[in-house]
Amino acid sequence: TVEEKDFGGYVQLQFNLDIGGVPVRGDVGYRRVRTRQESGFYATVPTAVNPSGFEWTQVGRSYNDDLPSLNLVVEPVDDLLVRFGAAKVMARPGLGSISAATNVSVAGASRSVSTGNPFLEPYRAKTFAFALEWYPSRGSILSAGFFYKDVSTYVQSVTRAAPFASTGLPDSLLTGTGVTAADEFQISNVINTPGGP
Repeated sequence: TVEEKDFGGYVQLQFNLDIGGVPVRGDVGYRRVRTRQESGFYATVPTAVNPSGFEWTQVGRSYNDDLPSLNLVVEPVDDLLVRFGAAKVMARPGLGSISAATNVSVAGASRSVSTGNPFLEPYRAKTFAFALEWYPSRGSILSAGFFYKDVSTYVQSVTRAAPFASTGLPDSLLTGTGVTAADEFQISNVINTPGGP
């Protein structure tokens, strides 16, 4: 099971000014969002942990995002618009990616964990846009736009060697195996990787 509860609130101020005879309009806003996620799953575990080979496990977390934005439109001369926008944005990963269905295997020196990632961070980015729009006659437009987006993280499926404790899974999944959460496992899951422009 995967459950996600999203809460949000925002304030927005619109303005329409005349600065030195130049019309300036737009809006400035601020959005605050809180995300709560919980994943429940049967982990496949060594029979020393549970004779059935399965253990019901639940993991959860919450996080907040502050998302300001600004949109401006300046009209320096008739029929010419200069647009500028800037914002922090976020997009949550799909529920399939944060599902924590897990397989834990301890066979001698071979130790592995295959799992989803209930602690996956959302995509976050800072965005900027600039555009010029010229309306030479009714029903026509000549426009050029530029944008830049700096994405803070991507989502990728990888296998890496790391301590069991780095998975965020409970240590009880290793009970009776002679292995501790500090021991190294081959961990296959979905993780956040560095973003880029």
